[in-house]
Amino acid sequence: ARGPEVPVLPDVSHAQTCGFAQLDIARNGTLVYQRSVAQTPRVLSWIDRAGHVEPFFNRPDSYQFRRLSPEGRRAYVATTDSGVAQAGAIGGSRTTVSVLDPASDRMTRLAAVPGGLSGVWTVDGRFLVIGSMKGLHWARTDDPSRVYSLTEAATIQVPWSFSRDGMHLAYHSLNPPTAFDLWTVRITESAGKLSPGKPELFLRTSSHETYPSFSHDGRWIAYGSGEHGPW
Repeated sequence: ARGPEVPVLPDVSHAQTCGFAQLDIARNGTLVYQRSVAQTPRVLSWIDRAGHVEPFFNRPDSYQFRRLSPEGRRAYVATTDSGVAQAGAIGGSRTTVSVLDPASDRMTRLAAVPGGLSGVWTVDGRFLVIGSMKGLHWARTDDPSRVYSLTEAATIQVPWSFSRDGMHLAYHSLNPPTAFDLWTVRITESAGKLSPGKPELFLRTSSHETYPSFSHDGRWIAYGSGEHGPW
């Protein structure tokens, strides 16, 4: 292909972190696609093992990266402004990260995080570690007006799980030659602040590795991989 790109179809759903688009084209030229979920307001709901569904936070919005707090009464979410989703917006003020509290019907916005992505709660629920297009950040849940840098990076980093003792964080980080790789970092808390140790590479291949999740005993990490073809 040569020449500049030409817009063909707006409002196509895509993965913010990787850019994977939800579309395909048949041999006869017919295109099928999924519209952007960022422009489809949704309500967060509970579902139990019997399949019974009831609202968790009954206020429609474009919720993404939903994570429950350890006590199960609050949720971290990111929302994308519907008016900019089709422009492919990933960073800046176009994405908002918030904490939902159904008991008080409150949606508390955190301070701006450049390209805010997935967030993970510390095991005591006092802090949030937030991924972004430029490293990891942290905030106190009782003072969401301030967000601080946790790791210095010029690339996407997405936190995914804490070890059960709360001492280690697993995350995936983008490295262009090897796609997403898995890392862990020791996290310490002192005087109401989080500090990182030296990040340690856990797994790197030429394929994507993402979503590292500690087992309860801390001996294992489960993750997603594109190394063998199907995810």
